[in-house]
Amino acid sequence: MALHADRFSCQATTHMLAFPFSNPRIRLSDEDMDKQTQNKNCPVGFHNHEDHCVDTNECNRGSLCQHECVNTVGSFHCGCPGGYRLASDARGCEDVDECEEQGVSCGSSRLCFNMRGSYQCVSSPCPSGSRLDPISKGCVQHCSLNSENRRSSSGLSPHIRSPCPFVDFTRQYKLISMPSTVAPGTKLVQLIAEDNDGRPHTRTTFHSLAPETLSPFRILQDPNAKARGLVVAHQTLKANRVYRLKVRALSFGAQGSLEKQVTFVIILSVGPYPY
Repeated sequence: MALHADRFSCQATTHMLAFPFSNPRIRLSDEDMDKQTQNKNCPVGFHNHEDHCVDTNECNRGSLCQHECVNTVGSFHCGCPGGYRLASDARGCEDVDECEEQGVSCGSSRLCFNMRGSYQCVSSPCPSGSRLDPISKGCVQHCSLNSENRRSSSGLSPHIRSPCPFVDFTRQYKLISMPSTVAPGTKLVQLIAEDNDGRPHTRTTFHSLAPETLSPFRILQDPNAKARGLVVAHQTLKANRVYRLKVRALSFGAQGSLEKQVTFVIILSVGPYPY
């Protein structure tokens, strides 16, 4: 009802004053309700429910976050598991490289292995007469350094290098971190055989030191490069698991004599998540 213009009598009206939806005692007319709905009077992150603005749970829409969606009043945010952080889009997750970012030192003959969501110091011994190079993750022979020191002390030019004597084998470490979705046929790691001058050794064969019938991996010769071998997943790899395998590379001279052999020690970590 409303006061008539004569200020003595009352007249009926269908228009009601518009109040915020949050007041449960006031109901709007159908006309005003339509206007409120059309104009989206509820703030972003809220919706109209029985004349009230209530929070919208965006997480119910699905696929907003790669790992975890946390609903908040009027909004939401994404979360990641330990060892991961939000990517730049604030929705995906990316691994934290603790070895690099935290400067983890594992000591001599050990390498810091950054895994999906964590890290681990792995034992990395080298054959006698060589030491571990943490940059290349390979075993480097002492002979070049010792020969150079002897030449310098005898007055010979330190720039003349004599080749290292042949050793039974040297060793190279490959630390590989993969997401949980590793399907059969996935190329996991590339192995390159080099001669003593650091050039690709084209007369090289690669083979596993474990029976391939029991292994989820296959060792292939790269058809496009004779100095290169490939480790390929033969089966679906299990999530949240660490695999270890050894591959021997044998390099031969033009006359068929063995010139060099390298054992590749491959440690492959499959993470618990598909990222």
